[in-house]
Amino acid sequence: MSETLADKLKIVNEYFKDFTHFIELEDFRSFLLLTLSSQVPMSIMSQLGLGGNKEIINLPYDPSLKIYFQKANLMTSGSLIIYTRSEAVTNEFFIEKDNKIIKKALTSNEFDNALSGIKKFVFPNISDCSTSKDDNLIVKVDDLFHNMESFIS
Repeated sequence: MSETLADKLKIVNEYFKDFTHFIELEDFRSFLLLTLSSQVPMSIMSQLGLGGNKEIINLPYDPSLKIYFQKANLMTSGSLIIYTRSEAVTNEFFIEKDNKIIKKALTSNEFDNALSGIKKFVFPNISDCSTSKDDNLIVKVDDLFHNMESFIS
């Protein structure tokens, strides 16, 4: 490896030495925009291989931690979890894209551009248990679905 590349890797490794695989976004709006602007829907169900409809966006909510989150699986080092702290924006499981919750979170331009092709939002209640620090666990639970609707979403 060239000396220049080694020096650059050293800088990157130093900069990210305390990175924990978690990225907290400022608010629900930022989280929604990130989810809507991703190249491929960051649907947990799609990542699990259980399908994933591009007309429906999943916005998983962990009621225990009071966070909306998305997991991106990283091949070499587990999952990257992008989240925002928020009270639940709705108790509904499905909402249509023109629901006031979504319209309130986005400007009219963002709404028109980001929601093309999207018809519904699904709000499954899921607790991500993969980050548990209990060393006595033998079986590790990755996701806990709080109801059947959340699992089949």
